Amino acid sequence: MQNWYIIHVVSRKERSVIAQINRYFDKDILTAFIPQREWLFRKQGKAKLETQLLFPGYIFIESCLDNNEFIAIVYPTIMQLDGVIRVLSYGRDGNYTVHQKEQKQLLFLLDENYCVRISSCFIEGDKVYINKGPLAGKESIIRKINRHKYEARIDFEIFGAVRVIVVGLEVLQKI
Repeated sequence: MQNWYIIHVVSRKERSVIAQINRYFDKDILTAFIPQREWLFRKQGKAKLETQLLFPGYIFIESCLDNNEFIAIVYPTIMQLDGVIRVLSYGRDGNYTVHQKEQKQLLFLLDENYCVRISSCFIEGDKVYINKGPLAGKESIIRKINRHKYEARIDFEIFGAVRVIVVGLEVLQKI
C-alpha cells in the first residue's frame, strides 16, 4: 500500500494545485487526487446527480515515497506552489504520512476514481439497513440521515480526530 499525504489548499484552488503538482512530478513518484462524493438532488421535479468535493480545501497525494523522502524531495516544491497553505502532519514530530488505518477506512468508501458513490437503504423504525453502496456493513458510523437531501452524516477518523462528513444516501423505503 502506498503512502498518502494531505495538503491544505486555498478553497476553490484544488484543481489548480493538482495540475501544478502533476506538472512537477512524475506519476511513478506520486499522484495527486481529490476525494469526491456523489450528490443526488431534485431540481424542478427531476433528480440530478453531481459530484462534490468530500473535503473542500484539501487534496491528497498518493506516493511510493516514505515520510523522510517526501520531506526531502516533494515538500519544498509543494510549499512554493500557488494556493498551498500547508502539508498536514501528526503533531510536531514531522510525520506527514496518513496512518494506514485511516487510509484503509477512506479506501473502503472510495471507488477507483476516488469518489464515494451513493448508498441506498431501508429504514425500519430506528434501524437502518444499507443494501447497496460503500456504506453497506458500516451502518454503525451513520450519525444522522436527512431523507429530503439524500444524505447521511457519518463519523470519520482522519489525522487522529473524528470528523463528520456528508455522503450520499438514498432512502428507498421507510417502514
